[in-house]
Amino acid sequence: MLVQKLLGEIGLKVVAAPTGESAVEVFNHHGAEITFAVLDLTLPGISGIETQARLRQIRPDLEALLTRGYERETIQGCRDEDGFIDFIQKPYEIATFHHAVSSVCERLQTATPASL
Repeated sequence: MLVQKLLGEIGLKVVAAPTGESAVEVFNHHGAEITFAVLDLTLPGISGIETQARLRQIRPDLEALLTRGYERETIQGCRDEDGFIDFIQKPYEIATFHHAVSSVCERLQTATPASL
């Protein structure tokens, strides 16, 4: 869980879920604590896009970072309408990931966000 470690290193509280289905379950229990989600396009089970759709059924204002090894053009269309506020291409540098997460935190104007 590299993402969990990276988020923890920059001071964020992390609620981790290994699959899309478990992310929805975790969100049902901890949704009030979660500021934004970091989702992989190809999560085991349901995709990151489907996971985000289910999470937004619970809380329509939830936004997410999407990670994946595909080219940006492959997923560009899902970004705004599905609540994805940014896309991080794998493999990414740690500094790039930190910058993207910091930008999200600034955008959401929160000092102590939690991430799924």
